Amino acid sequence: MTWLRSNGAAIVAALFLYLTLVLVFQSAVGAPSAPFGAYPDEPSHYDAGLLTHDYLLDGIGQRPTSYAYRYYTHVPYIGVGYWPPLFYVAEALWMFCFGTDRAAVLWMTAFIAALCATLMFAASRKNLGNAVAFGAGLLFLLAPIVQWSDTMIFTDLAVGALSFGAVLAMARYLDFGESRDSAGFAVLAALALLTKASSLFLGVIPPAAVLVSGRWRLIARRSFWLIPFIVMALAGPWYWFARSFLRVGFEGASKIDYAHSLAELGAGLWSNLGWLGVLALAGLWSLLRERPVPGIAVVCALEPIAVVLFLALAPTGNEPRYLIAALLPVLVLSAYGVRAVAAAAGGKRRERLWASCLMTAIVLVAAHFWLFRFALPRPNEFRPIADFIVGHKNPVYTAVLVSADAEGPMIAEIAGRDPLRETRFLIRPGKLFARINWSGTRYALRYNSPQEMQALIDHLPVSLAIARRNPPPGALPHELMLLDAIHAFPDHWRAVRSFGSNGRIYDLFEPASKSGMSGEQLEAFLMDLLGGSFHPER
Repeated sequence: MTWLRSNGAAIVAALFLYLTLVLVFQSAVGAPSAPFGAYPDEPSHYDAGLLTHDYLLDGIGQRPTSYAYRYYTHVPYIGVGYWPPLFYVAEALWMFCFGTDRAAVLWMTAFIAALCATLMFAASRKNLGNAVAFGAGLLFLLAPIVQWSDTMIFTDLAVGALSFGAVLAMARYLDFGESRDSAGFAVLAALALLTKASSLFLGVIPPAAVLVSGRWRLIARRSFWLIPFIVMALAGPWYWFARSFLRVGFEGASKIDYAHSLAELGAGLWSNLGWLGVLALAGLWSLLRERPVPGIAVVCALEPIAVVLFLALAPTGNEPRYLIAALLPVLVLSAYGVRAVAAAAGGKRRERLWASCLMTAIVLVAAHFWLFRFALPRPNEFRPIADFIVGHKNPVYTAVLVSADAEGPMIAEIAGRDPLRETRFLIRPGKLFARINWSGTRYALRYNSPQEMQALIDHLPVSLAIARRNPPPGALPHELMLLDAIHAFPDHWRAVRSFGSNGRIYDLFEPASKSGMSGEQLEAFLMDLLGGSFHPER
């Protein structure tokens, strides 16, 4: 095993092992075949990747916003604009290599999770040894919120990887003062901002790191002051372009109780291996006793504080998945805490042996109590519907009114399997029959009766409508009104198929007569309905 002494070989080996473990986990819980929409944002992230993939394949030369808006009339569940584009560019490039299926895109999620763990390994193996450093990465992958995120297509793991990479570059800058490390921080911070705006917490890291560490000499260096200019040059143009989109997600947001938000974030961190915080404090204390204080101690102490304070003060609700960026440095400090405990128990001569044994015990305990301790993805009731629509040739369903109770998951499932997604219209009842803002706090029906709703459907070239036979409690009025219209006008509809699982039954109907509206006219109608210019909406 002498090849492991090579730094590069050890890191590649760790990445391979972590990736294998995540892929096995995904398969064990059934994530590749699960439906989209275990969380409402997931279909948006997937569809935005499809949009970017199809633009790079077929749309080069067209104005991106024009292409995106036209695409939105066909696949109307996209969040580009409110969310920055980098994740979707990466997703599109991944799709070119591995395909557009959900399972293939989940491999990217697995790779990003493994990359997070590998960054932890690379940051600590020199001082802690391979066993302890590798165990720290395993603990990250065992955290409940990381296990949950592994099963979906989200941006939070990517934010965690990029932000942690940025603070590691800052740690090197504190230690060595080289301009390439400050530039590395700036570039990675900009990439994180181009992935999600929550990365703004990175803005406080450089000044806070210099202040806390006492490296005042860095303030006089041009390389320090180049950081904001590099970030603004790379990320600024996007945020200027998207400035009108960013407020979409805050419309109707209630006033935030900041004390409650901070307590909520603390509880979220505790429930995701936060019990290792005692070890993290021990590790931090051991590092602070070194002279000079290592940069890794400074940035790993600052990052979780910056993340939690930023989230607590942000005018949005908070969720444990936002804490992934804070979890990485906490677990690195915990690994140093393992070393400190081992040194106290076994002395310097046996420090690494004791540390390896202690880390192994912690990983086993974490695996016993936390592995698979979350709700597993449910069976996919939408895939048979998608296969039926995509495979139906006589007639081809050119305009499909999807089910009102599962717009995002159903659109993502159909679009991901559909070679005609750029020409087939997937119509959302929530946009056609109602006005709903991003957060769902504002709602108004567009039509007052099933008769008015049926008259609109007869006017449009809808070739298939999907309705849930047993609406869930709390179903919105337009969903119930659509069912009333189908039942009130049975001569306007012809039942085609029914699909059901998990207590949900979806009925598919063809209209009895065809509308005279063309596809071009329908596209123009939907463009007008959706606002006349591209706005990112779920």
